[in-house]
Amino acid sequence: MSDTQHWEKPARAKLWQEMNADEKAEWVKAELQRMRSLYAMLSSQVREIERRVKAIRNDLQENE
Repeated sequence: MSDTQHWEKPARAKLWQEMNADEKAEWVKAELQRMRSLYAMLSSQVREIERRVKAIRNDLQENE
């Protein structure tokens, strides 16, 4: 195990200007995948909220 603590910052990431074409391509691919995952999570949450709102509306209509 290394002496580095898990809360310490990792070594400095490369700047875009310092990356070669392959590194840039890998970075873009990783960012796109991260965005896809985030979009999927947010879409799922929006659908769940929509279901809950619909249920609340139905309950309100039944109580009128």
